[in-house]
Amino acid sequence: MGNNRKPSLPQAARHHHQELPSDYNDIEPLEDFDLNKAEPVQTRPWKPKYHLTMGLEKCTFSDIIPIDKTLEERLALRRKIVSEHSDMVIASEPCSEAAVKEFYI
Repeated sequence: MGNNRKPSLPQAARHHHQELPSDYNDIEPLEDFDLNKAEPVQTRPWKPKYHLTMGLEKCTFSDIIPIDKTLEERLALRRKIVSEHSDMVIASEPCSEAAVKEFYI
């Protein structure tokens, strides 16, 4: 009666991008970087409604996580929120607890 065959994936889903370890070596060090002077990335003004897009842009590994002068303030706020409201802001499996603490605390 039942067919145990898995459903076929679309052609596009069958091809996966294979990241190579060498891809991560392209991160450029920040020369003469001063955290206290780096301005946050400006993401405004947004385009009007009729220009809706998915917001996807190509970027380099060096540009994925921008660091600016608000970093210490944002990390302090995250620590405060996690310490005061951990039951509401951290939802994870017990096996990931160490990784969550490493990232946020």
